[in-house]
Amino acid sequence: MFATAVLCFSVHAQAFDLSEANGYVFGNIGSAYSKKPSEAKKIDATMTDGYRYGGRAKYEGSDTAFKLGAGLNLDETFAVELQYADFGKRKYKVTTTQPATGKVNYETWGLGLNVVAGAYIDAAESIRLYGKAGINHMKTDVKLKEDLVFTDGKSSKKKRRISPSLGLGASFDITKELALTAEYDYYHEPSKNFVKTDLHMGSVGVRYNF
Repeated sequence: MFATAVLCFSVHAQAFDLSEANGYVFGNIGSAYSKKPSEAKKIDATMTDGYRYGGRAKYEGSDTAFKLGAGLNLDETFAVELQYADFGKRKYKVTTTQPATGKVNYETWGLGLNVVAGAYIDAAESIRLYGKAGINHMKTDVKLKEDLVFTDGKSSKKKRRISPSLGLGASFDITKELALTAEYDYYHEPSKNFVKTDLHMGSVGVRYNF
């Protein structure tokens, strides 16, 4: 789907007049959510097994997230933009009856390039709907702490990956320069690894056109 969007964008790019292009900056804040990663599921199987330990596990998969970026409106329909997104921290904790505990923290951020296409849907041209297709360099830091019966331990891992993303948004123009925005973004994890999980982000923000 991303390849199709890029192809359409490339064909349309031949008609762009860059002398008429204008830039913008934006900032959004909201919440990011993901399901339990594979690493946490492995700990579930090891530490909460009823025969060996018994216990309970808790996963907090959502946190405050934000993104900042800048874009270039190539015409009334298409734009390209660069963004930095911070998806906050996801926390996992398991407690057993031995007693023993295990904690895992996941922190993810990413740098992305988006192709944006949209159109105004009202006669006054103040409400705009748009879609995004992007490619992102994502980094996840994983920190593990174990407090076991006979031993304690700490470890950390880092994972970098390339993730495609899709997004939908709406904006309302307060003035010619300033607009309010609401967006939903989906970031896909294409490979199977210890942080295998997709990210969902909903946010509201502002955009300023130069």
